[in-house]
Amino acid sequence: MIKKQMGFTLAEVLITLGIIGVVAAITLPILIQNYRKHAYVNQLKKSVTILEQGFQKMLADNEVDSLDGTDVFGSIKNTNCNAMNGVSQVNCNDMIQNAKKYFNIVKVDSAKNLNDYKYKSLNYNDGLKYPDAKANSAIWVLSDGSYLTRYDWRNVPKIEYSNCDVIRSKGGKMCGWIGKITVDVNGGKQPNVEGRDIFNFFISDKGHLYSFWSRDAVIMQNGNDNNVWYKNTAGCGKKGESITKYQTYGSGCAARIIDSGWVMDY
Repeated sequence: MIKKQMGFTLAEVLITLGIIGVVAAITLPILIQNYRKHAYVNQLKKSVTILEQGFQKMLADNEVDSLDGTDVFGSIKNTNCNAMNGVSQVNCNDMIQNAKKYFNIVKVDSAKNLNDYKYKSLNYNDGLKYPDAKANSAIWVLSDGSYLTRYDWRNVPKIEYSNCDVIRSKGGKMCGWIGKITVDVNGGKQPNVEGRDIFNFFISDKGHLYSFWSRDAVIMQNGNDNNVWYKNTAGCGKKGESITKYQTYGSGCAARIIDSGWVMDY
């Protein structure tokens, strides 16, 4: 007997390859997107850890329990050091030099000089913009490639809501802020979008970071949590839902990520 050789026809092979191609075309972008989200979250977690560790070391070195008692914040002239006033700002010079002991600051430069650095909101269609709307806005470039932008450092905490007892009764962890910063976790690399690789924080006088639109931040500002991110879709959409159906700045997305267990679920 002649043994019959079994195999696939050319048509069958081509059909199979076509199906594989279609499946890959559908799933590959999703896999890449999920990978990028995971990377942004890991970079965010690293940035928060580095910054908080730096502030805690400041407190320990100066043997104080509030950042306004440290050499770094005490060296700020005229109340505050603000990024939008440019790189060559006398209010900031001493503070930046003292801060280098705690943060690996490679340089401080302007948005224009850093490849014309601009960013955009997550889902608000407001186009590209400079930090603080100025090309000469100062940016701290750290050794890991991250940027600290749109900062406002103060030599005494700024009180937004006057009654600290009310804040404490609501479970709030800070009565005022001594710093306000935007962190671009991968610096000049794309996408430069708030809520993806750019996140906004208040710094308490105890050296802890609290995201914009987080419960602690809004209680500190208003004495209640009515404007927390999951009650106001402008911060980072609605809990458990895609942000595409809402006009969203993305400035509260660090709060959403942290509240979700360090997951970018949008």
